Amino acid sequence: TLELDRTNLPTNLKFYTTSDHKSELHKYYSFLETTNQTETLTIYWYWNPYIDDIEDSKFINISNLEANIRVSAVQISEYAYMKNGASYVPSTYTYNGTEFWSDDYRPYIRMINFSNDLSNLPETCNDANLCFDVSNSSLQIRKVYAYLIDSGLKDSNNSEQSLYNLYIVSEAPIFAPADCSFMFSNFNNLEILNFNNNFNTSLTTSMKGMFASVRLDGGEMVNNTKSRIMLLANDEYEYIDFGGGFNNKIVELDLSNFNTSSVTTMQGVFGGCSSLTSLDLSGFNTSNVLNMSSIFYKCFSLTSLDLSSFNTSNIENMSYMFRDCSKLQTQINIMNANVTNYGYMFSGAATDPNAKITVNYIAAASTLVDNMIATKSANSNIVKGKQI
Repeated sequence: TLELDRTNLPTNLKFYTTSDHKSELHKYYSFLETTNQTETLTIYWYWNPYIDDIEDSKFINISNLEANIRVSAVQISEYAYMKNGASYVPSTYTYNGTEFWSDDYRPYIRMINFSNDLSNLPETCNDANLCFDVSNSSLQIRKVYAYLIDSGLKDSNNSEQSLYNLYIVSEAPIFAPADCSFMFSNFNNLEILNFNNNFNTSLTTSMKGMFASVRLDGGEMVNNTKSRIMLLANDEYEYIDFGGGFNNKIVELDLSNFNTSSVTTMQGVFGGCSSLTSLDLSGFNTSNVLNMSSIFYKCFSLTSLDLSSFNTSNIENMSYMFRDCSKLQTQINIMNANVTNYGYMFSGAATDPNAKITVNYIAAASTLVDNMIATKSANSNIVKGKQI
């Protein structure tokens, strides 16, 4: 693991793992399989001259700029890998699963909390004690356990049915499975999801539908999740596949430290988050993303987005991207003239009086942008911006 401590640096001086300054370095992971295996990482820096910042101005002609590199390593046996017991059948839109993902428990879980505190773990972890071994392998040294505690509350639709708090614990840092598809989908009573910096997804290759509340083809699914879900993010997140969506009752999300440099699909990430009012994506690296279909689909309450960091040079699919974002004000840069799918991209978007979406473009994408804007509704305020 490699990290940078920003000891004395201008705010807008940042570090990157690519020479085009698109992949910002937060925390870097490398998994070496043999003791003699080595890896070389080149780190680039860039101080953005186009941002006028008072704090940055204090560093002009100052020589004592300083940052420290911190590197640590541990044996792989010190980590705990978690399984994904969720099951989703696309043809019938049916959810099921094993352990706490089963229909017996999943619909009645109101809180999920990750931690390394095993003090309340049942002495005997078995189904009778509502405790499950959710380790990815029965052979792994560090185990991951999940246990349910009665919250004292009842399901609003069934006065006899208890609601549970779910605790997922291990003595070692918890690593997410490679495939996290639909892992937290259809938890109908879920109000709080707290990772506590203890759900490391750096080995995860698929998050398709992980928090899905909207079908990936743009069609709607019924979702009764209550209140708001809190995702306490950290810079250990390194996503390769962001399919699906978060949940449609979320009010706010802290994604400022998410590492998305390996993401190839952001399909439906925030799709159906109809209560989401603010979203900070300034740290998102999208240089490898091919699919942004439905990424903000039905974000009815979202009023502003800073997409200045979005690199769309490899995007192929932008269908449904801003559909029904009626209140949104933002700008997006189209940097690829070969986007093949942009159906319904702006349908129902920026229809409120104060809403506006400006589409900037590279020269080769001028005609493409005209066609994209043509997907808007009659009262959508979507305008063609400047050539970049």
